[in-house]
Amino acid sequence: MSYKSLLATVVFILVSALDIFAVVTCNKKLEIIFKPLLMIPLLGMYLVLTKKRNQWFIISLFFSFLGDVFLLGDKKFLIFGLSFF
Repeated sequence: MSYKSLLATVVFILVSALDIFAVVTCNKKLEIIFKPLLMIPLLGMYLVLTKKRNQWFIISLFFSFLGDVFLLGDKKFLIFGLSFF
């Protein structure tokens, strides 16, 4: 395992653990930060660990990120958040 892949994996696990901690402790501020942030290290892991990249998967992670951001906002953005998924 290379240094980049190890770093990407550790960052993803750390962000995942922080998101789980935020959900379990009902800490909305941390949840708002770490829920959408999960997609960024996941994309990093994908880019580091794969040689043949699928552009549709990368685009889907980007839209999942946007969907998470809009779903965490006001209820008036619910349709936008769902449409990004």
